Amino acid sequence: MEVIKLGFLIRFQAKEGKENELEQAMKKALSKVQEETGTITWFAFRFAQSEFGVIDTFYDEEARQIHWEAGKNAVEEHLQSLIVKESLSVNKIDIVAAKL
Repeated sequence: MEVIKLGFLIRFQAKEGKENELEQAMKKALSKVQEETGTITWFAFRFAQSEFGVIDTFYDEEARQIHWEAGKNAVEEHLQSLIVKESLSVNKIDIVAAKL
């Protein structure tokens, strides 16, 4: 049984008036993430009126990097008009324990 070892914790803020549009874009992104065999879990969440985030997990660095490249392009192409660029915080994390 493989162990989930790695992840991302990403936080960002919606531009004023773009909160609902950003939420819909995140819901729409789920179908693309489901196609990624290396992405084990993916959670998009909203924790304040205009603050959002994503937590995702992977078994290895290769899968995390593949996901990053796909997601980075999506942010640059589609979400750029929805998020405050300066608010984007991307953290690589090590998973120390998990229950799935």
